Amino acid sequence: MLRICWSRSLSTVRKISLNRATPPLVAPSTWQASSGGCLTKAGQTDVAMRHLSNRTLFALMLLLGLYFPSSVGGDLSVSLYRASFAVSVIVLVILALRVGVDEYILLWFSGPIVIWLGLCTLPALFQLSVLTVSPLAIFCPLAFLLSVQVGKLRCGNLTRVLIVVSIANVCLGIAMLTVGSVANFMAAHYNDFIDGLVGDMIAANKPVLTFATHSLAGTFSYLFFWLNFRTYQKTGNRLHLALAILQIAICIALMSITSIGFAVLAIAELAWNFRWSSALSAIAAYFLIPTSLKETIGTLFLSDIWFREGGGFRARYVGTGTLASAFAYIQHHPFSPIGLMFSHNLFDEGAQTDSGPLLYFLRGSFILVFLIYAGLFLFLRRNLRDRWECYRLFFVILVAEVGFSVITYSRTYLLLPAFVIYLNSLPAASFVRAAKLESVPLPDRAGTVPQLQT
Repeated sequence: MLRICWSRSLSTVRKISLNRATPPLVAPSTWQASSGGCLTKAGQTDVAMRHLSNRTLFALMLLLGLYFPSSVGGDLSVSLYRASFAVSVIVLVILALRVGVDEYILLWFSGPIVIWLGLCTLPALFQLSVLTVSPLAIFCPLAFLLSVQVGKLRCGNLTRVLIVVSIANVCLGIAMLTVGSVANFMAAHYNDFIDGLVGDMIAANKPVLTFATHSLAGTFSYLFFWLNFRTYQKTGNRLHLALAILQIAICIALMSITSIGFAVLAIAELAWNFRWSSALSAIAAYFLIPTSLKETIGTLFLSDIWFREGGGFRARYVGTGTLASAFAYIQHHPFSPIGLMFSHNLFDEGAQTDSGPLLYFLRGSFILVFLIYAGLFLFLRRNLRDRWECYRLFFVILVAEVGFSVITYSRTYLLLPAFVIYLNSLPAASFVRAAKLESVPLPDRAGTVPQLQT
C-alpha cells in the first residue's frame, strides 16, 4: 500500500514538473491549479519551518551562552564547568551539521591549533611534571568554533529576541544590586573563577550579571550596546536606542578599566551619530550626573587609577603582579612553550585568565598566538556580511583580551556565533539611507527622470 501511494505521489510530482517545464497549450484544469497551489503553500511552510528552527537554534545559543549556571551554592562546580563545555560543543556540532565547516580554516588554523599544542607538550615534559588535558577542553571547542560557517545560518528577523534578552539583562543588573534574594541567587549559581567573586562584586555595587567579573561584564555589555545601536541604525526602532543607552549605564556602573573604556567608546559613537544634539546632551548629562559620580569618573582618566594597587594594569603587568611568574618563565624560556603542561607557580596567580595573549604565548609561543588571532579574524571576515563589523568586533575582542582571556571563556563559544548571526540578520542598508533613496525619483521606461514638484 505504501509503495502504491509513493509511486502515485512521484508520478504526480513528475507531471507537475513537466507541466511547469513546458508551456501549456490549454488553460490548466482546476485540479492542476489546486495541486500547484498546494505545493506552493507546502514550500512556503517548509521555508517557514526552516527559519523557525534556525531562530530556535539562535535563541538556544544566546540563552545558554548567557544564563547557563556556573556554580552550586556559591562553590565552583567542576561538573557544571564540564557540562558548559559539553553543551557548547553539542550546540556547535548541531550548527555545523546545518551550515557546514570552512575547510580552509579547519585545515590551516583549527587543526594546527590542536596539533601545535600537542607538539609543544613533548619538550615541556622534561621541564614540568604535571600533564593535564584541561587545555584541550578549552582550545578544542575554540578551534572547532573558528571553522563553523555560522554566516550561512539565515534566521529572518531576530530583533525581538535581542529586545527580550537586553531587557532581562538590565532588570537583572538592577535587581542583583537592590533585591537581596536576587543577589543571593546570583552569588549562588553564577560565581566563577574564584570563590566569593560575585559576592564581592555585588558588595562593590557592580552589576556583573552572569559573567562573574567586571572585565567580562563590561566587554559583553558593550557588545550588547553595539547590537542594539546597530539595530537602531538599521531599523530606526527607538527602543533599541534606549536599550543601548542602558547598556552604557551598566558599563559605567561596573567601574572597571575595561568597562569605562568601552563606555567612553560608546558615548563617542553616540555623539558622532547625533552631532546636532551631542552638545546639548552632554550639558544635560553633566547636570544630571551626581557630584560623587563625576569625581569618580574623572579620576578614572588619571594614571593612579589605571595603575592602582590590587587592580588594573599594575595588578597584572607591573612589578610583582599576577602575571609576574608567567613573564619570568617566558624571559628564561622564550622558545619553550608548555603546551598541555601545568604549573601552580604559573597559573595560580591568574595567568590562566588575566591575559589572553600571554596565555597563548605561554602554551604555544608565537605560533599559537598567530593561529588563534588569525583564525579568529578569518572566522569573522568570512562569516560577517559587513567587513567593518568584522574589523570592529575583532578590535573589541583584541582590546578585551589584554585584561581578560575572552576567546577561551566558556560563554564566548556560544555568544560569539550568536552575535555574528544577529548582525547578518539586520537589513543591509540603514533606514536613513533607505528613506533618502525612496525620495529620489526613478526613471521611466523612456529613461527620463521626472522632476520633483516643489
